Amino acid sequence: MSRLATLTILALTLAACKDDGPPVSETALPPTDSGSAVDNDGDGVPADEDCDDDDASVNPSAQELCDGLDNNCDGQADEGVLLSWYADGDGDGYGAGEPIEACAAPEGHVAVAEDCDDARADINPAAAETDCADPTDYNCDGSTGFADNDGDGFPACEDCDDADGAVNPDGVEVCDGLDNNCDGRTDGADALDAATYYQDRDGDTFGDADFMELACAAPEGYAAQAGGL
Repeated sequence: MSRLATLTILALTLAACKDDGPPVSETALPPTDSGSAVDNDGDGVPADEDCDDDDASVNPSAQELCDGLDNNCDGQADEGVLLSWYADGDGDGYGAGEPIEACAAPEGHVAVAEDCDDARADINPAAAETDCADPTDYNCDGSTGFADNDGDGFPACEDCDDADGAVNPDGVEVCDGLDNNCDGRTDGADALDAATYYQDRDGDTFGDADFMELACAAPEGYAAQAGGL
C-alpha cells in the first residue's frame, strides 16, 4: 500500500471518531410556541382565553352590549341588556300585551305599555278627557272623566289643567302666562293685576286718557302713561 493511501485511510478514521460533545437532551431544546401568548385583537387577553380573538370588544372582561354578540365570553349573547317592546296596534305610541325582548324596536312596537284599548288611537294614558257625559275611559286611569287630579274641586273633564290646583273655572286670572280661569284666554283684560294702557297715536310714549285698555302687557300703539294724544 502506498504511503498516500495509508495517510488517507488514517485521516478518514480520525474524522469518524471526532468527539462532538455530549448528546443534547430534548429538555434542553427551546420550547415551542404553544399559542397561549397570541393576542390577535390586542385586547390584553390571550387567544386561548378569548372567545373571539379577532374582536377587541369581545373578551371575558368586556361589558355585555345589546348587539347580538357574547361580549363577555360567558356563553350567552345580550344577557341582561335586552329591552322590552310592546305591540302598538293603533299607532298612538302606547303598546299592550306581552313584550318582545330585543335590542331594537321591532316594527310596530314601542317601549311604553299601559294602553287600555290598543285598537283606538284616541285612548291611551296621555289622552285628555273633556266630556263629563262620555263614559269612555280615554286616559286609561280606571275612571271616566271625573278624576280630580289636582284636588281643586273640578274634575278633569271641566278643568283646563287638572295638574294645577290654581287653574280651574273658578280660578283668578292673573298675568302669569296661564289661562287661570279656563275661559280660553291667557292673561286677558280681566287679570287681577292687569295694567291700564293708553292709546298713543303719535308715538311720544304718552297716550290719550280717553282711549284706554286693560292688559298684562302694552298692546301695540299704547303707552303706560296718559297725557298725550
